[in-house]
Amino acid sequence: MKTRVSFLIGSIILLVPISVAFVGVKSQPEIGTLAEAAESTNQSNNFNEDLKKATDYWRHNKLGSRYSEAGDYESAIEEYKKAIEIIENIPGENWGDVSQIEMNRINKESRVSKQIFSRYGLVEALEKTGRYEEALQNLDWLMQNQKVKGKEELLKQKLDGMKQNILQKIRQS
Repeated sequence: MKTRVSFLIGSIILLVPISVAFVGVKSQPEIGTLAEAAESTNQSNNFNEDLKKATDYWRHNKLGSRYSEAGDYESAIEEYKKAIEIIENIPGENWGDVSQIEMNRINKESRVSKQIFSRYGLVEALEKTGRYEEALQNLDWLMQNQKVKGKEELLKQKLDGMKQNILQKIRQS
């Protein structure tokens, strides 16, 4: 028992200076350069701007949905268009190790996928206000750009059905 206790005490005595040294090293502030500080500030600012844009996008999208549910389709259209505009104007990502052509493709796909919810809501609100041509334009955009892995055929049928419904309304008016 004595051996065990002395071993334990010896271990603690050895660990304490190591812990203190480790804590001392960790507590030293990292100074860096002015350029590094500026870059860090720019990254923080960019993050905050991106967060605000994302919040604004979802806010406009949600307002569009709420207006549509309440039957105020003109306000819904306005909100959905604002959401789409935010996404269309977000600058693309920049990954240094990817070719510019590939980056353009990735950024386009990212913008497209983020517009899907707004475009669907916009099509429905435009249809309900009798703005069929504009609804068809947005529906065509969806048909050309929406890709859901494994669900392409089902989605195509749904979008075709929506389009036929709008075309029928145009013929009736």
